[in-house]
Amino acid sequence: MAGWKNYLRSRWIPLFPLPRFVLFPGVGVPLHVFEGRYRRMMDDLLAGPETDRWLALVLLRENHEHLYDTLEAPIHPVACLSRLLKHERLSDGRYHIVVLGAARVCVLEEDRALPYRRIRAAPLAPPAREDAPAEASLKRLDGLLAKAVRAELIDAEIAEQLEELRTDPRQWVDTLAFHLMPADESPLKQRILDEPDPEVRADILARWTESRLRRLQSRPLIPEWPPRPSMN
Repeated sequence: MAGWKNYLRSRWIPLFPLPRFVLFPGVGVPLHVFEGRYRRMMDDLLAGPETDRWLALVLLRENHEHLYDTLEAPIHPVACLSRLLKHERLSDGRYHIVVLGAARVCVLEEDRALPYRRIRAAPLAPPAREDAPAEASLKRLDGLLAKAVRAELIDAEIAEQLEELRTDPRQWVDTLAFHLMPADESPLKQRILDEPDPEVRADILARWTESRLRRLQSRPLIPEWPPRPSMN
């Protein structure tokens, strides 16, 4: 998927701002496109060459609600450049699509001349040190993932599928963050997307998982109701 680097250099990228949703590189997701401005975005994307079917998914900032229907809704400065893999246009103009995250990008400038927003972007600057989490951090997450499965924080089948990504630690951490952390943790997921250092990303995810497991362990048991009849 190296073609995205060439695409960034000279193109305006369609922007798809979403509430409570953060996508990571290497993660594929289905989405439903129903608003008129984003149906237009899809029409424009599909009218061009297949090699140009890129869009940037970005998280809307808090308190965006009163501006949601405008081109002014505040967004985070780091987005996930994504490749449009599949699409289905419904009879009423809505779309079912599948996108695959490709890269962390920084928003440089915006164009608002169309019904939807477009951006120019640059790759998120890489960290100074080696671009991979330390083995100790990965083992820490391995142990926490096993506990998360037992606590039903993540589906066991998904956790098993994630094991296939273990050979690429960066993608494994990103994909684990996407599946393990719920939508109401989107600000912290954005913090992971913002972070160029994979070691720091792994630490943020590990700390969150430890905290969530502690809260589950300290949660009081709810007594059975109605109570069973006494044998006395």
